[in-house]
Amino acid sequence: GGKFNLSYYDGAAEKLQNAKDFNEHDTIYFSINENTAQWQNLSHSFTDPTAITAAQVIEKINAIGTVEYTDESLAKIEAAEAAKASYTGNEADITNLATLTAARTKYNELKAAAEAAAAGKLVIYVKNSENWSAMKLYSWKDSTKFFGDWPGKDMTACTKNEGWYSAQFDITAATSLIFNNGEGKQSENIEDVSAGTYWFTLALNENNQLVATASTTAPQGWVDEAAAEIKPVTPGDTNNTNNNTNNATTPSTGDATPVAAAVAAVVLMGLAVVVLNTKKANR
Repeated sequence: GGKFNLSYYDGAAEKLQNAKDFNEHDTIYFSINENTAQWQNLSHSFTDPTAITAAQVIEKINAIGTVEYTDESLAKIEAAEAAKASYTGNEADITNLATLTAARTKYNELKAAAEAAAAGKLVIYVKNSENWSAMKLYSWKDSTKFFGDWPGKDMTACTKNEGWYSAQFDITAATSLIFNNGEGKQSENIEDVSAGTYWFTLALNENNQLVATASTTAPQGWVDEAAAEIKPVTPGDTNNTNNNTNNATTPSTGDATPVAAAVAAVVLMGLAVVVLNTKKANR
């Protein structure tokens, strides 16, 4: 412990400079000013001059910019993450750290949506904002009913995101959806939904119609959770035909406005789209 003195010599054993009275440190970094005669000026530091600074980490994070599902965007995120991992100082000094976390989350969402779309998989999450006792999914394309007659099949309650339900299944073309509780309550038609990952919220509009709003971006506070598989009805099943049953749980009739272009456009953009409908399906 205590203090110590250091002296430095050139190749001829001539003392160049004394370095005196250093407090005890595990590591001391010295640099020699090569521009002075006989290298006689030394400077020292107890901080590794090659260590990354908080300012450098902040700069890497700021360089990320708008997150896209591209190699360039991923490289920027990874560079910022590597800089953060190398930083040994106080993490609180990285004032935009939340931006890095959000960027990684956003990229992962875009990646998952792109992979789901490429695989022809439709991944659905819906918020049970109406506090239904059950959340059912009815889906059709032309005369085909993927989950049989109305009201369709039960969705699965999420275990990590309270109040949300999930479902995923394979599709070969854009499909149409209705969320319902199996007891007469239902959303408006959600038509021409392409493969990808969506988060839906339900709310009453000015006409007291339950309209679904879709987003390809997870809501704030979302915990990553795989959607539950839901099995379509076998094509030869007798419930997979377009027969109306004319009972209290038959979906309401009416027109619907297709939203194929709007929904497809947001799959890789992470933008929200309001699914506008003017009438319900006769299925």
